Amino acid sequence: MTWTEQHRAACEARTVMRWDKDRRNAYYRLVEQKRGKAAMQKLIADVKHEWAKGTLI
Repeated sequence: MTWTEQHRAACEARTVMRWDKDRRNAYYRLVEQKRGKAAMQKLIADVKHEWAKGTLI
């Protein structure tokens, strides 16, 4: 189901994981400013999860 929050979060994580470290860190700071610290931490965890899965697409 592509309209769920879970799907949106996974797509965001797969996109962010492709970026270089500086761009990722800048985006994490932006997420913290706009959505809060918990959202930033969740995104970081989601990116790590996608890396662990070996997701490249």
